[in-house]
Amino acid sequence: MTRLKPVTKCPKCGCTEIETAAFAKANANDLLTCPNCGNRSTKDEFVAELLNESARRLQNALRNISGFKPK
Repeated sequence: MTRLKPVTKCPKCGCTEIETAAFAKANANDLLTCPNCGNRSTKDEFVAELLNESARRLQNALRNISGFKPK
């Protein structure tokens, strides 16, 4: 099985260069700036993008298992 590294990803451009230390120390409503496109989003928006990506990957992994039906 492949090990996946968690990545903070900009919801606007998909840039993965968000500084990990700044992300970890930020509160939920703090604005973070993407170094690539300058998009300013709250930490909650970045977390939502991570959760959506995780859900897509899980559905892809479980797609071929009999009895699993994605909603």
